[in-house]
Amino acid sequence: MKRRQFTLSSLAFFSALATNCHARPIDKSTKEVGPVSWGRDYTKALADSKSSGKPIFLFFQEVPG
Repeated sequence: MKRRQFTLSSLAFFSALATNCHARPIDKSTKEVGPVSWGRDYTKALADSKSSGKPIFLFFQEVPG
């Protein structure tokens, strides 16, 4: 009984997923926000964030070794 319930719920889930995952055409009328200036100084970023009221986005990249 549980196996049948699992099978039916899985079928319903994947059917819903398949109907919602369709390719959308690219809208060429939208403009990009603009280039991003990535900084490397955390203390300067904190100061800039405090003065402008904008949040900080931290991007961590794995360092090999």
